[in-house]
Amino acid sequence: MGKNRIEWLAAAILSMLFLVLLHTSLPGCAVQAAQASQKKSGTVALSSSGEARTGAEAPWFSGWTPDNEVVNLTKLFAEPDTNRVALVFFATWCDPCIKGMQMLKKAERRLKKAGVKVVLVDFKEETDLVARFIKKQCLPFTVVLDPFGKMQGTYLDEKKVELPRTVLIDKRLKVIGIFGIEGKDYIDRLTK
Repeated sequence: MGKNRIEWLAAAILSMLFLVLLHTSLPGCAVQAAQASQKKSGTVALSSSGEARTGAEAPWFSGWTPDNEVVNLTKLFAEPDTNRVALVFFATWCDPCIKGMQMLKKAERRLKKAGVKVVLVDFKEETDLVARFIKKQCLPFTVVLDPFGKMQGTYLDEKKVELPRTVLIDKRLKVIGIFGIEGKDYIDRLTK
């Protein structure tokens, strides 16, 4: 076997190894999709996500909308009739995220009546892509961009991001629920 052929083979193996590592470390729906495939009808409740812990004070949240408006928890709770804020972390390529957002869209009136302010937080995507997605999906909620992944470690796990993820916060700025895959009871959990 010639030297060039061995170098080519080594490069091919390294490239394949890199792709496998990249695929397994990408933020995504892998674990959440596996949970969904178990055909659970209920929403997956979690005790923590990043620094957020159920029952504890919510980590600081601040971001920008595609229209360059600043959004933070203080500003959100200053809105009339807002009793809870649901931070819903998503990506445009995440099918379980899209299904969950459609559930939220269908329940918009019920959420509003219950005082739940939904904020969609996009994870690591460009503004134009997110704006087109929101418009195409006709989603009526506030959207916050996180193009650099600054929420990773704060509201999302540091090492492996699993989407979708919802963090429910009350007026006292306490985390009252953290959810993964949205099941049939998702809206009930946000409004009760």
